[in-house]
Amino acid sequence: MKKDYTSVKLIWITILNLIITIAEIIGGIACGSLALLSDALHNLSDTGAIILSFIAHRISRKNKSNTKTFGYDRAEIIAAFANGITLIAICIVLFVEALLNLKNPEPIKGNMMLVVSIIGLMANILSMFAVHNDN
Repeated sequence: MKKDYTSVKLIWITILNLIITIAEIIGGIACGSLALLSDALHNLSDTGAIILSFIAHRISRKNKSNTKTFGYDRAEIIAAFANGITLIAICIVLFVEALLNLKNPEPIKGNMMLVVSIIGLMANILSMFAVHNDN
């Protein structure tokens, strides 16, 4: 039986994205960088969107029944809507945090921020090549 390497790659990319997200959250809090925190939240929303889309796609493939006469085709639309609402909520939270930082700016530990940012960039490049080699 042939193994589905695309799904395996997607799982590993999602796990890598979660690890980088956690590192960026810790690094963002430790060095006081809203930029790292915003990237971490964006990565977290990407991971959530991937997982939600995968689940919605699986649900949408179910057959219609007597009680669900239209089937489950709308599951993907609902997942996309939930993802959009999540992104809007993240934008609002980051906007409020940015305003608070403008009123009371705190010094940022630039060296630590640079290291965490480079690690995140390298992980994103690795993910990009993993997905690109699939095509």
